[in-house]
Amino acid sequence: MKTNLDKYDIKNIEDCIPWLEKMYKFKFEKGETESVKNFDQLCDLIITKIDFQNVESCSSQQAFYKLRNSLVQEQISEKDNIKLETKLNDLFPRNKRIKLVKKVENNIGFKLNILQAPKLILNSIIAVLIISFILLFIKWQFGISGILISSLGIYLCNLFGKEIEIETVKELVE
Repeated sequence: MKTNLDKYDIKNIEDCIPWLEKMYKFKFEKGETESVKNFDQLCDLIITKIDFQNVESCSSQQAFYKLRNSLVQEQISEKDNIKLETKLNDLFPRNKRIKLVKKVENNIGFKLNILQAPKLILNSIIAVLIISFILLFIKWQFGISGILISSLGIYLCNLFGKEIEIETVKELVE
């Protein structure tokens, strides 16, 4: 990401560090800024130093940054390519979708619950479940068998589902 400050020498930008430390009430350790080569790296370093408060009003923004950092750490996408408008189908290609989503879920520490089975299969299993429930009162052996088969089908759908109903990163973080 290019900014207007990129045209300035990093040494000139470093003159602002004491002001930033005072304003945001943090202190850089000795030698901590030596590896900073551009304004973007300086911003990332400052963000790690600021003690953010947990405010409910910006939870979508926090979720976006946590998701973006996870996608970068897992080498699924580059930081600059992840925006609110980014399509989830582009981030998680169908052939590797289950594996990539599990990597991100493990990284962020909770389930995203974005994968599901195709609607036709899921609706068919629900229809079998309803018919099986009715069969419980007519021929209970068939009813129990149908319920067991439906339960297995729902479990397998949750395990192997690859469909993503939501389209963009924005929909996911909201």
